[in-house]
Amino acid sequence: MRRLVLYVNRLRRAFAHFVRRLSRTILLMCWPPRPRARILHAGPAFLALGLAGCALAPPRTDPLQAVSQGITGGAETRACEWPAVVALGGCSGTLVHPSLVVYAAHCGLAMAEVRFGPDSAAPTRVAEVNQCHQYPGAQLGDGSDLAYCVLREPVLDIQPARILAGCELDALSAGTAAHIVGFGVATAGADFGTQRAASTRVARVTAGELFLDSSESDTCRGDSGGPVFIELATSTASGSAELRLAGVTSAGSSSECGQGVSHYVNLAPKLDWLESSSGIDVTPCFDADGWNPTPACLTVPGKRPDAQDAQDAQDASDAHDLSEDASCQMPAEAERSSTCGEAFALPPDVEPPLIELAGIDDDSVIHRLVVGERYLAFELALRVEDGGWGVQHVGITLLGADAAPLFERVDQVAPYGIEELRVPPGTFELLIEARDHAGNSSARAVQLRVISPVSEPAGCTVTPYSPTPGNAGPISFALSLLLLSIRRAACLQQWRKSLVRSRELRRRSCARSAALLG
Repeated sequence: MRRLVLYVNRLRRAFAHFVRRLSRTILLMCWPPRPRARILHAGPAFLALGLAGCALAPPRTDPLQAVSQGITGGAETRACEWPAVVALGGCSGTLVHPSLVVYAAHCGLAMAEVRFGPDSAAPTRVAEVNQCHQYPGAQLGDGSDLAYCVLREPVLDIQPARILAGCELDALSAGTAAHIVGFGVATAGADFGTQRAASTRVARVTAGELFLDSSESDTCRGDSGGPVFIELATSTASGSAELRLAGVTSAGSSSECGQGVSHYVNLAPKLDWLESSSGIDVTPCFDADGWNPTPACLTVPGKRPDAQDAQDAQDASDAHDLSEDASCQMPAEAERSSTCGEAFALPPDVEPPLIELAGIDDDSVIHRLVVGERYLAFELALRVEDGGWGVQHVGITLLGADAAPLFERVDQVAPYGIEELRVPPGTFELLIEARDHAGNSSARAVQLRVISPVSEPAGCTVTPYSPTPGNAGPISFALSLLLLSIRRAACLQQWRKSLVRSRELRRRSCARSAALLG
């Protein structure tokens, strides 16, 4: 009987393994957004999903007229045309805050970096990732395939995409103009990494997902996590429509690009989770009560620089020896958004932020290390306040003796500071810079001098105990250790006395010399 139970258990495990592998294979055939896509949950339920041909979408409606050719087949973007769209881990994503990128959860959470620019193989910038999280119970086909990554350092000079929220949701309906962008392949067998974009229209909106007209433009492998932008009826001062991020590319019902039904995550219902989980405000124009714009509530125009404008901006950037393309950078005086009410407006703010360092009152700190210490380790806690428009960001830089930066960090969210800053022996300058939303800035510099410890005499070093056949017992070990400790203590006491005596002799000698010179 016992052997029969054992055989039954083995058979059950083998069948479960077979079901997982089969369901994974079927789902990968249903247009995996990238090779080796991570299936978050697998089992009989997903087996049924796969056998159904991933038919989770509503029936296809009559095709709407597409605006232009799609990502499939290629419509490569120009430099800085879609600066907030990034490549990460074989997928696409969107910068929605200087420190936050959203993408599809099935792409995985092991992201190391985010790449900016139209070519991921030759990025204009690479930002390191600090941590990534996914929506609870994330899976394909139900609108929960969403994740985000927090960057180690914020990207401050590229304007993030604005997520559709509040009264702007009224614009999300069938027939709304939409734009899809990603780094995926254009045709079967093509390589990932070139940013492409297409224009289409919204076909249907559900509580969890969006569906677009894919008759002439569609997303493909590698576009997963990329954005679905829609155009708002309101326009900016330049006359172009405003863009909002409405969805995230998830999956498709066909293994062939440009066929079947494509699924896009509807971002609006996930905003509360996104902000509470990340601790970052990604809706600077709204709060729980509705329209309440902050200084970061800026317009995101749909018009991108044409070829001549981009070339002129690049020429100006080269003339000033700028490392970044100037046409990609956020304008210094961006227009305030007023899509659902009055734009942000406060009395002029001319006062810079106030910087205080907890536990550091002077502009110079001297610390002598004790024997055994290799560096000074302390918590850098900052208190930065601004009585006007509020703090935008705080920069922390540690400069070496040659004024070269050894450590740099930018914080946008309080509390500001570093949990543990390690400083080796030497002379350094700690520079704290704060900037508010009105453009006012202040700085605080502290000189740090870390002195190496004075080495103890070589004769006071205790020889480690090594057992021999004659002293291997525990009593012998304890006695030997006690004698060694007593000898070392006596040696150190004698050394300290001699050190104090030598210092006193030097002091007297200096006093006599001063008296003779006086």
